[in-house]
Amino acid sequence: MDIPQVAQFLSRNIRTRMRVKNMMRLICSKCATSARKRMATPEQPKSVLQVVANVLERNHKKSVFLRNVGMHTKRSRMSAELEAEKRENAKLRLIVSI
Repeated sequence: MDIPQVAQFLSRNIRTRMRVKNMMRLICSKCATSARKRMATPEQPKSVLQVVANVLERNHKKSVFLRNVGMHTKRSRMSAELEAEKRENAKLRLIVSI
């Protein structure tokens, strides 16, 4: 590498570092803002079971643990609602067909 190439390489690295620094500042400010908002709005404390259920629901869509402790995931609630809606529609179709 000659001197102009080294200078160009260093200037690119400096620009990249500055971009990374600016991006990190932006991310940190957004995190701080969201943390302030969460602190400003009081929430009901969650039970340990609710916290575990939320984590398992996010990471494992079909969790046996949640079913064993009697908690159902959002997906199963939606499917239950869907089944109820299908039954209701079937009843209405019977009425219309008569």
